[in-house]
Amino acid sequence: MDKNKQLCELLGIQWYDLAGPGVYDNPDFTTDAGKVRLLRILRNGDDWHKFAKFCGFDEIQANSLFRIDYILDTTGLLRDKTITFLKGRKG
Repeated sequence: MDKNKQLCELLGIQWYDLAGPGVYDNPDFTTDAGKVRLLRILRNGDDWHKFAKFCGFDEIQANSLFRIDYILDTTGLLRDKTITFLKGRKG
């Protein structure tokens, strides 16, 4: 079974067997967009701390290591922090 399809089934995401360009696009969790989507799903779920522990981290370590709040933010937090950092290097 396709691992992306398997993950969709586990997450309750619709999978289209006849997907293709211009029809339906199935998630590909190996792409940047797919990984971010997956991280958002995991982070917003009730099991984030369990997932972090499963990966060998406690929740605080996982948040620090992955910088989840920056990666998953959609308001430009990462962009703004990068601008501030680069401006500080020139000053």
